[in-house]
Amino acid sequence: MIAISYTFQDAAGNPIANGLATFQLNTDAVTSSNQQINAGIVTSFVLDGSGTLTGNIWPNDQLTPTNTVYKVLVYTNPGQLVWRGDLIIVTP
Repeated sequence: MIAISYTFQDAAGNPIANGLATFQLNTDAVTSSNQQINAGIVTSFVLDGSGTLTGNIWPNDQLTPTNTVYKVLVYTNPGQLVWRGDLIIVTP
């Protein structure tokens, strides 16, 4: 696992303060330390006042199969979906 930090903003450039970001793998995977990760598990991160999440997650370059991506959804504090996308996280 590695520490990650991402900052999310709305279309006007305002931070998604105190929002929520969810990460879910697109397929089941096995880590470099031979742990299984089920694609059905959703990992949630609470965003701080500047719209930034910090936490730990398995980078995609340490997962098998090699074509994994994280499906990411970002919500405002009241729960409105404001961003959806795919992220590939690599070891720094």
